[in-house]
Amino acid sequence: MAAAEGNERALVWIRIAETAELMGRKGKDLRRSAARQALKFNPNSAAAARLSRSNPRRRRRG
Repeated sequence: MAAAEGNERALVWIRIAETAELMGRKGKDLRRSAARQALKFNPNSAAAARLSRSNPRRRRRG
């Protein structure tokens, strides 16, 4: 039950981070801090890991 609650909280923080991402430079700090909060609740979240990077839209080459 606690894991499900953690996932729900992580999703809320991910939504905040995604909204901040749309703000561009002004939302950069909010995006990164919200993504870090999401990672605290769900460390395996690929979306939170992507949003916590300095430039989430840039894809790394393999």
